[in-house]
Amino acid sequence: MSSAIALGRRLDSITTQWSQIANLQYFLKRYGPAARAYLGAILREPDAVDDVLQAFLLRVVQRGFGNVRPSLGRFRDYLKAALRHAVWNHRQRQRPTQFLDPSMIPTEQDELKADRVWLAEWRNCMLDRAWAALEKHQQREPSSGYYTVLKLAVTHREEDSPQLALRASAALNRPMTAVAFRKQLSRARRQFARYLEHEVAATLGTVTRTAIDEELADLSLLEYVQHYRQAEE
Repeated sequence: MSSAIALGRRLDSITTQWSQIANLQYFLKRYGPAARAYLGAILREPDAVDDVLQAFLLRVVQRGFGNVRPSLGRFRDYLKAALRHAVWNHRQRQRPTQFLDPSMIPTEQDELKADRVWLAEWRNCMLDRAWAALEKHQQREPSSGYYTVLKLAVTHREEDSPQLALRASAALNRPMTAVAFRKQLSRARRQFARYLEHEVAATLGTVTRTAIDEELADLSLLEYVQHYRQAEE
């Protein structure tokens, strides 16, 4: 998540990061895994995934996302359409339309599967970016221990607070009681929810509470922020 999105701001002051979309490094870091997974699902030729992705990225380097602007709506919808167009271009280059093997044409089931993969991978991208933001937060403020305590809670779900506190003490190299662990865990979850909400907001054309909630719901992420948002309001 860009540092330009400051936590604690009012919702109407959150700005989308569309100006950075054409930055190839920014794109690959955030959306590359989802793009590759989607191409893998929609192409029946696994070896073609690299070819299509490389051609797509080359086009981005040469031309950028020239017509991308917030008024177009969600960036994930635009990107999916652009990737589908890259697949179509690849097939046109490899097989003229009149010689296209019908068995290579995606069926409706293939399309539905690819859409499910795209949604799941986009969701993973949002979560990964929120985790990365939380880790940077701890690097800036080591005393918080947010990334460490939340990772421990997620990784060792079967353990209770005293056990997790012992793990946190070892990982952070300082003593932590079970009570202190629970407090820091609650704070870490709240911080993670903020980062996740802001990361999602950065991919939308319209940044409103309704638009953000709809996107969070579509990605099955609303539960991550709802409780902590209500606690602050």
